[in-house]
Amino acid sequence: MSSALDFTVVKDRMLTVFTVFAEKLLDQTDLDIANLTLSQVNKKLERDSFEESITEAFELFILMQTLAQNSDVAKMNLERKRFNAEQWKAYDFVRSHTGKIEISVNGNL
Repeated sequence: MSSALDFTVVKDRMLTVFTVFAEKLLDQTDLDIANLTLSQVNKKLERDSFEESITEAFELFILMQTLAQNSDVAKMNLERKRFNAEQWKAYDFVRSHTGKIEISVNGNL
């Protein structure tokens, strides 16, 4: 799947979802992502901020990360130099708000 997936399309979609989220959160239209700082977005976050349109961006992030665990092609596509500046900003925002939990049951993950 990772060799057939167009990561540019996925990154662009993540950027689109992030842009709509940031515009709504900051109450602005035609937001210039290039000049937006993640600090501006983080300062406006509230307890339920992630319950709406941004969830798709998290799902795309998780998809890319999962593929990268087992595919060199996917891993290569997640190198910073493979993103444009705006795509990276969206990716970095989602990455900074994503965690990983491993659960051990009887010594098995």
